[in-house]
Order: sequence, then C-alpha cells, then structure tokens
Amino acid sequence: MLARPGMTLAEEMDALEVPGLPSLASRTRRMPKGIKGAPQPSEDQVQRSVLAYLKRLHIEPLTWHVRNETDKKLTRNQMFRRKALGKKGGVPDLTICWPGGVVVFLELKAPGGSTTVAQEDRIARLEQLGHHVGVASTLDEARAVFRKAGVIR
Repeated sequence: MLARPGMTLAEEMDALEVPGLPSLASRTRRMPKGIKGAPQPSEDQVQRSVLAYLKRLHIEPLTWHVRNETDKKLTRNQMFRRKALGKKGGVPDLTICWPGGVVVFLELKAPGGSTTVAQEDRIARLEQLGHHVGVASTLDEARAVFRKAGVIR
C-alpha cells in the first residue's frame, strides 16, 4: 500500500519533486538489457520516499543518515583516521527516533539489492542489543518495519 492510494511509486516520487531538480521518477534506474519490466527506483529514491513519508506523519520523528560508504579517493592516513574516530562498516542507512524512546534502524536497498556481510553482522548486533532493525527496498516494507516496532498501525 502506497502512502497515497491509487498512485504508483513513480507518481508518488514525482509529487515530491524539488523545484530546480529533475523528477525522481525520471531518474529511476533502467533494467539491464535483456530484462523486461518496469524501471526500478535506486536506493536513494527509496530513502527519499521513506523520508517524505515520515515528514507527512503528524508527529515527525527525529531522523538522520550516516554517510558510511568508502571514499576511494581517501589516502591511507585519512582512512585510518576515520576508523580511529569510530567509522564502522555496515551501519544502517537511517536512524529514526520515535516519540516514547523507540529507535528504529533502517537499512535501505534498491529493489533486488542485498545486504553485505558487514550489514548483516551490524543488524544482528543491534537486534542482540534489543533494538528495532529492518531492511526495506520499498516504502511498504519500511512501513512494515515501523509497524513491527509498534510506532505506526
């Protein structure tokens, strides 16, 4: 179920477009040659869709994204410094703090994407500590994670 019944994800993303930027739906990744089907949204587009959904809630939770990908242009010393300052692989894309002290960690993937070993290890550790963690490649999957955590119906 989409946030706006009767709208496709692409239509919903177009409704969220920012002035001066091309529409999100126009920037969806195309299927590889030889594979038929509708264009699939990128991981960034899935994240934007989840953030737009959270913004539409009556009580907007506190949300942030941790940039954790590897920058191949970094020198060895810069990478060592980041690691010394606490950079960890596999950290979920979004941390969402809901009213009442509930924190949900959400790893987002493009449709068909899969988690890395580091992400699976981090998710398992967060769950072991009692946190709500989920992986989603659609807005519906993200909402299912929120429902499981008890923060939406």
